[in-house]
Amino acid sequence: MQMKAVLSLHFKTFVTNYIINSPQCSLWETAVLMFFRTNESRNEKKMKSITKRQVIQKRIVKDVLEFKWAIICLVIYYLLTNEVFHAFCPMVIVTGLPCPGCGVTRSIFYLLTGQISRSFALSPFALLWILLGIWFVYERYVQGKKVKGIYPLIGCIFVAMMVYYVYRMYTAFPFIPPMIYREDNVLNNLLELR
Repeated sequence: MQMKAVLSLHFKTFVTNYIINSPQCSLWETAVLMFFRTNESRNEKKMKSITKRQVIQKRIVKDVLEFKWAIICLVIYYLLTNEVFHAFCPMVIVTGLPCPGCGVTRSIFYLLTGQISRSFALSPFALLWILLGIWFVYERYVQGKKVKGIYPLIGCIFVAMMVYYVYRMYTAFPFIPPMIYREDNVLNNLLELR
C-alpha cells in the first residue's frame, strides 16, 4: 500500500512538471490527467480514513493494555460476587442497603433499548452518564485529546445522585425496587451467627 502511494506521488510530480505545464499539452490530455488527479485525491481520502481508524484502534488498545489488571480484577470480582452473592454492588453485599448508584446500570440498559419510562423510573441519571461516555470517547479516542473538565462533571453527577439517593431513601425505601433491603447480606449473616 505504501509503495503504491510513493509511486502515485512520483507519477503526480511527473505529470505536473512535465506534461500539464508543458506548452504542447492539449485539452484532451489535460482532461485525462485531471481525471487521474481526481481519482488520486479520492484514494488519498480513503487512505486518510483508514489511517484515522487505525489511530483510533491503537488509542483504544493502548488504554486497554494500560488498564488490563484493573479490567481483569473487575471481571474476577464480578464473577465471584455474582456467583456467591447474586449481586455486584459492595454496599448491597455487605449491608443489604441500596447504594446511590443502585439501578443506574439497568437504567442505562433500558434507555439504550428504548424503554425510556422504565429507565427514568429507576434513575434519571442514565442519560447523563451516556452523554458523558460519548463525550469522553469522542475526545479521548477520535480527537486524541486529554479530556479536560471531566472530573468536575463526574463530581457534579455524583453529588446529584447523592441528593436523589437521600430523597429516594425517604420516599421509596424499602418498598419500591431498586430501593429495597436485602436480608441475605454479610452483616445480617454475621449477626445471625451470634
